[in-house]
Amino acid sequence: MADLSEILPPKAFNVKRDDNFAPRLDFELRCAVLALLKAGVRRPILAATFGIDKRTVGHIGNPASPNYRNVRQELEKLGEVAFRDKYLTEEILAKLKEATDKYIEPEPRPNPKINPANASPRARGKSGIQTVKPDQCRYSHRLDIQWKEPPDTENTGWHFRDLDSDSPDTWLHNGLDSLKTSQACFAEAVANLTDD
Repeated sequence: MADLSEILPPKAFNVKRDDNFAPRLDFELRCAVLALLKAGVRRPILAATFGIDKRTVGHIGNPASPNYRNVRQELEKLGEVAFRDKYLTEEILAKLKEATDKYIEPEPRPNPKINPANASPRARGKSGIQTVKPDQCRYSHRLDIQWKEPPDTENTGWHFRDLDSDSPDTWLHNGLDSLKTSQACFAEAVANLTDD
């Protein structure tokens, strides 16, 4: 059989790397991470300081994690004060200060739960007229649930109107979450419906 490297291009083969599973931190540095975690230093700062992932920092500090048990056992053996004194060296603290000075807080991601722009006109399972009689009401109400956009309403999203109220032409919503889907709009409308 011919040598495959003569037939196939180099990109067809796996690149062999010897450092894929090599530990990034030795035992002393892992202990320093745990000591800093116990002192209240935030995980993103520690990850930036030691060049590791935030999840790794979490595993080091998580008592339920099967990883890094020997580090947590060292803490239990020495006690918190002696552990901190032993593993928080001047070099580690200088490295932490340098990383903290360079650290740039990432932009916060928008929360889709409070972002009405994520409302979906396709989520229309409860659209149309629904007849309900919640426990807090004496009589049934007809709710018209529809997708509305400006200029009809102030916000884009799912709105309802109570056809049996004093103002049946007024489109309402119950907060930003109720704008997202017709089901959310319906649930909030039923929960907050009154006979007044």
